[in-house]
Amino acid sequence: MSTTESAHTAMQAPQSAPTPTAPLDQMQKALVAGEAAPLSQTITDIVRYRSTWWLYDRDGWVPVDNNQLAAHLDAAARDMAIADRQATTDSED
Repeated sequence: MSTTESAHTAMQAPQSAPTPTAPLDQMQKALVAGEAAPLSQTITDIVRYRSTWWLYDRDGWVPVDNNQLAAHLDAAARDMAIADRQATTDSED
């Protein structure tokens, strides 16, 4: 297998999740069904779906296949959850 072939294979998304060329409404359906969750209330173009982070692109959703980036997104989601809760609490006062 060539380097290009193995790089391409490594970048392919799992078959059960939306592919980068999937219609945009596929992720919208997953969000509405509660199967996917945005990074935060205000950052909705980065979504966690079936244990994978996905980035919005005008042509579809692109899976994050870099473990270091995925770890940063996990940390950002935790931080943003705190900020989202604080913003909700502040708006109720």
